[in-house]
Amino acid sequence: MTFIFSMSAFQGGDSSKLSQGVGYRLCMIFYDGFSDLPQEKQTEIVKSIEHPIRKCAHFTEYAVLGVLMYYLVLWYKNGKTAAEITYILCTAYAASDELHQLFVSARSGQAKDVFIDSCGSLAGIIIIAIILKHFKKKKPVC
Repeated sequence: MTFIFSMSAFQGGDSSKLSQGVGYRLCMIFYDGFSDLPQEKQTEIVKSIEHPIRKCAHFTEYAVLGVLMYYLVLWYKNGKTAAEITYILCTAYAASDELHQLFVSARSGQAKDVFIDSCGSLAGIIIIAIILKHFKKKKPVC
């Protein structure tokens, strides 16, 4: 949650630079001949993938939050109830995070980001629930 909050506290320009830096690195890895392109073309390509990178970051950080929060809630509740509580907590945090962004220079809070965040947390919850269920069925080796 601290990581998410700190990322949301970046001002708009700084956040954009971070996303573009990630985009540049991804292009260097996955775009054959990217480094041979003129600087203007590289910048154009990187800017064109900035938005999807930002949305993937939203989804991913909340998937991780969903996994970690699910483990925490499992200490107090079990099964389906733990998953529901985790989802509600993650979605509430996503809404509060978007509210926080309304007070950060050149940032905006958006309902679609709350949706993306809550989908990310749901994916994390489902993935970890499946993994835990799989390992619960395994019999001890000894």
